[in-house]
Amino acid sequence: MNYIGDKYTWRRADVRERLDRAVCNSQWTLDYPNAAVIHEKHYRSDHRPILVDTEYYKTGQIRRRSGGNFFEARWLSEDTVNEVVATAWAKANLRGLGPSLASRTKAVHNDLHSWDKSVLKGPKNRIKKLSKELEKIRYGALSPASWARQKELQLLIDNLLEQEEIHWLQRGRANWLMHGDRNTSFFHNAATACKKRNLIKRLLDDTGVCVG
Repeated sequence: MNYIGDKYTWRRADVRERLDRAVCNSQWTLDYPNAAVIHEKHYRSDHRPILVDTEYYKTGQIRRRSGGNFFEARWLSEDTVNEVVATAWAKANLRGLGPSLASRTKAVHNDLHSWDKSVLKGPKNRIKKLSKELEKIRYGALSPASWARQKELQLLIDNLLEQEEIHWLQRGRANWLMHGDRNTSFFHNAATACKKRNLIKRLLDDTGVCVG
């Protein structure tokens, strides 16, 4: 089958080959006229994932509904998240919100989402941007500098892929649909884990002293 994407499906250091292919017969082609083989981007593996999409050439796309604004667990893997929270907490007093925990929490909530939208811009967009740079380097001449940059980009992409996994785990309705209503122990364990995550054990006041 013909493919969409990069020609080479395997790489190791400076060696590139097309080793992986999708094969079909004429009847299958008639049964799935909108099918396409896509050579996806590869990250950790030497091989590119090969995706056979049977509806690739169909027009129209399904739009996903966006969820509510809540705390994103993936933020915790960002180096600057503590700085964003501390700054928002301190600015709450300057905005005249007072020492109220609810007011300061709301200020932190708003600043975190503004930071996510303006700076982070979501792991998916950042993965796409870094992947383009990585692919460009892989197409070019190989050198010690380009190899070092590839490793650096790979680490950044790995971190963002982990963030995206956390993003979807946080929204994982599939587990609830599959196990939640039928399995009391699953519900109990999930609720217990959620309670542990959300428990506030202590707070730091403006002087840095732990309270509680």
